[in-house]
Amino acid sequence: MDKFEWSSQYNVGVEEIDSDHRKLLSILNMSIESVNHPNTAEIELTDIVKKITAYTQKHFQREETLMEVCEYPHIINHKAAHARLTDHVVKLTEDIDKGKLTAEELAQFLISWLIEHISEVDYYLAAHCVGKEKLITESLKHIPMDDI
Repeated sequence: MDKFEWSSQYNVGVEEIDSDHRKLLSILNMSIESVNHPNTAEIELTDIVKKITAYTQKHFQREETLMEVCEYPHIINHKAAHARLTDHVVKLTEDIDKGKLTAEELAQFLISWLIEHISEVDYYLAAHCVGKEKLITESLKHIPMDDI
């Protein structure tokens, strides 16, 4: 499986969110690297999946804070999309543990979901953030991403 290359076309225009998305893709690419090297210990793959899950949850918290600060009118639907993904990833992780799903299939799903979510959902959010950059930066200071 080939690594996924980030392109500026995936930027939504809110640096904090774009940065989170690039980092998430970097973690997803680590899982692809793991898949491409069959000798990789299963424990490493498990650690990567845990890191993806933790990072995604933190990113969703940041994005939902941004939605509140920017008074995004579709916040309920957007949060619901986040909740659906979180629930689905839990199920997919269980399927990996049971041997019903490969790590490659999980990585493909997550990359597809991320790109679709950015292009079909996050772009609309970004439009409501224009001119609120200082407010966004201040509101996200209490939810750092460095600790993951």
